[in-house]
Amino acid sequence: PGVAAVWLAVDLGLDRQYGLQIDLRQTRSAALSQAALLSGEIDYAWTGLGPTLGARSGGSPVVFLGATDTRAASELVTQPAITAPEQLRGATIGVHSLGGPPHLRTLSALKRFGLNPDRDRVTILVTGDEPTTAAALQEGAIDAAPLSYASALRLKEQGYHSWDLGALGVPDILGIVSLPATAHGQPEATLRLLRAVAAGQAYLKAGATDPAARERAAAVVAQRMRTSEVEPILRHLDQTRERIPLDLWVDLDDARELQASMGGFEPAILQIPLEDVLDLSFRDQLAAEGFFARLGAR
Repeated sequence: PGVAAVWLAVDLGLDRQYGLQIDLRQTRSAALSQAALLSGEIDYAWTGLGPTLGARSGGSPVVFLGATDTRAASELVTQPAITAPEQLRGATIGVHSLGGPPHLRTLSALKRFGLNPDRDRVTILVTGDEPTTAAALQEGAIDAAPLSYASALRLKEQGYHSWDLGALGVPDILGIVSLPATAHGQPEATLRLLRAVAAGQAYLKAGATDPAARERAAAVVAQRMRTSEVEPILRHLDQTRERIPLDLWVDLDDARELQASMGGFEPAILQIPLEDVLDLSFRDQLAAEGFFARLGAR
């Protein structure tokens, strides 16, 4: 559901309202998206700042143009008996992979709880994809895991405890990236793309007061995800609606926290100047034109 703004821009024709026709291509991982950018197969990608920093450390000039999400849309789910942060001392937490987004969210959550994995003997264990990790939690093989809102909902109904990582302010910066030569070589197309994506954000926010918009947005996402289960999608959209940035802004402190977490595994990432990666010039131009203010006033 985090891709919702991009899907809405295409499926509701918001791209065409701004003089652009987006051709969506699905890739199976952030690494493949970055490779497709470098090969020229795609012009822009929706991905995370984390993978973008990873690509930069590998020599890619890719830049981050604007954010559709800045907070983790997930929960740290724990065994029913663990209801206080201090009870995580000595615990085992399952994640998809070391250095991946769930792992980084876990480190940020522990930091907010005043816990240090080394000092407090918190073991981070690679348990696989989300269904496998959730199963490990249910089987008692691990004490906690960062899971999506949908997975967390099912477990909470069974008595498991959780903390909303987004509400805790855990950063997870996702959005539009491109190569500088592409973004600045076709500046009008870049501006039109960001307008369409921001319009998708505005449509998501409209769901707070417009039931029809809320249902339609969920239907678009469900169709794109090839699922008939709309309720978990509605839950995700409802929980993230107020936090998504209408103006595509990226907070530098959030970006630094993400970079510092990644630097624990890839030290070279700490040497990358964030100002070189965050190219918010197009976003700033739209803000100066009053585009986001007009969008928010609709």
